Amino acid sequence: LAISAEIETEQLYLGELVGDPHMYEVTLEEESELVLTLVQQSAETPIPLSLIVVRDNDNHRGVTEVGRLTGKDITWGEYYDAALALSFLRSETISYPLTPGVYRFEVSTPDNFGKYLLVLGTKSDDTGYFAKLGDIRLVQNFFGASFFRIFISTYVLYPVGVLLLSGLIYATWRRQRTSLHA
Repeated sequence: LAISAEIETEQLYLGELVGDPHMYEVTLEEESELVLTLVQQSAETPIPLSLIVVRDNDNHRGVTEVGRLTGKDITWGEYYDAALALSFLRSETISYPLTPGVYRFEVSTPDNFGKYLLVLGTKSDDTGYFAKLGDIRLVQNFFGASFFRIFISTYVLYPVGVLLLSGLIYATWRRQRTSLHA
């Protein structure tokens, strides 16, 4: 799967391993900082996901390992993502400075089964509000969350809260103004 060369901008890749590892490829034209994190749904026993990053050698003979996260060695940290309204397990974040070239990331497990989310980059992606809501619902749906889960996302709760508070302030102002004129 080819990914955007804007690797410093946050990108989310949903994946479900079904017997084979997943390979992502990016071609860089300039030096960039690669930041990767593996995420999976909270569970008593985490899926032993592994990630390896390699660079194609310029002479097209093999690859050179840049870095890896090995499933059995990852300490999974539990966290709640308020925007997604879901609990997850997150690997440590790996970061590597990359020079121009072709790079591949492979996500796998010993038996290559399980769902994951690969988070690439850290800079805000500046998508619009409704596009972000669509992305949130896509991730929730991927991990099997109910449609109604979207209503407890901070992307819905905060605007609704602001509208309710504004309505209450307006109603109070109108009531006070009406009682002054009576």
